[in-house]
Amino acid sequence: MQIGTFVHYSTKGICQVREIETMKFSSETKDYYVLVPVFDRNSKYYVPTDYDPQRIKIRSAIAPAAVEELMGYAKTCQPYEWVSNVHERKAKTEEILHSSDHKRILRLIKTLRCHEEHQKQIGKKMYLSDAKALRSALHIISDEFAFVRGEDPKTVAAYFAPFLANKCVCKMTDFMHVLPQPFKTAQIKGLRLHKLPKRAGAHCAE
Repeated sequence: MQIGTFVHYSTKGICQVREIETMKFSSETKDYYVLVPVFDRNSKYYVPTDYDPQRIKIRSAIAPAAVEELMGYAKTCQPYEWVSNVHERKAKTEEILHSSDHKRILRLIKTLRCHEEHQKQIGKKMYLSDAKALRSALHIISDEFAFVRGEDPKTVAAYFAPFLANKCVCKMTDFMHVLPQPFKTAQIKGLRLHKLPKRAGAHCAE
């Protein structure tokens, strides 16, 4: 990474590489990139200059043309079918949030928005973990799209609101196609799922 460039840092959004700073943590002295979020200049993130790209996801921002394509995709994409087991759902949402896959994150937003609306209709609230996941997903999408388009993140989030709450259904296996190893076997809605493949076939049109 070059000093002064802008990168997308995992779930933190678009950041500027401010400088490289030598710091000491746990008796070990290392060089760290100092990343400052574009839309939150009061925050800082420190990433080792020798970071593992398989564990820490840092990439360039997407191109303007890709943003326009994804904004169109958000209007027609299908939500995932709801996973009733809270632990499996939390594990899967975390995997999606860290995947850097915009289409999967948009579908996750629609899924959580549908659930949120359903809960309101029956006089209940979302689990705190689901509400947190929804905020994180919206932040990831609106932050990057706003940066690329030169807009305010709140404006982008408001744009998505109407069509990210449409109700539709996808197959359970599509939502769970990369479950962490502990959840390879699960009891869900009376169906026993055994050792799902690493990637099951998609059941909804992308």
